[in-house]
Amino acid sequence: MTRLWIRTYTGSNGNETSHSFYVGNDQGGLSERIASFLIHEYTTFTDIRQMIEVTCDKGMYRRSALFSEIRHVMSTSPNPHEYPQSMANKYVFGSMKGLADSNENSLMSENHVPLVISEDVEDEPIIDILGHNSEYDLIIIPFKHTNDGKICSRSKREELVNK
Repeated sequence: MTRLWIRTYTGSNGNETSHSFYVGNDQGGLSERIASFLIHEYTTFTDIRQMIEVTCDKGMYRRSALFSEIRHVMSTSPNPHEYPQSMANKYVFGSMKGLADSNENSLMSENHVPLVISEDVEDEPIIDILGHNSEYDLIIIPFKHTNDGKICSRSKREELVNK
């Protein structure tokens, strides 16, 4: 069995368009590890979606607390590409090289952004896509922070918004 850590990533907001009273709130970027799951070598990304979104409590299936938190992140983050509201709860998975074995502070800069994992491979085992590791960091990225399957840099988003 392997440990899978869950994180979120949103593009930085920049203080030119918004600010927050609390320092560090709504700044975007890569989150700390927020949850973990033990997975088997045959676990797929589709299985992970199910594990993140749904929990079974006393025989009743319901939305997990983790997914409620992720939905909050998705709903409160900016929509730089002006996707329709129907896309507000859609997310993609991403990964970032070197998360498990490096100084995380160096990875929080604008220059380090996750690679989006294509939805075409979500039915394949995670180890076939990310390789064999003792643990993984899987990043949840709101769909509205992607453009053609790639993460947008802050300057690119500002170009799109200021058109």
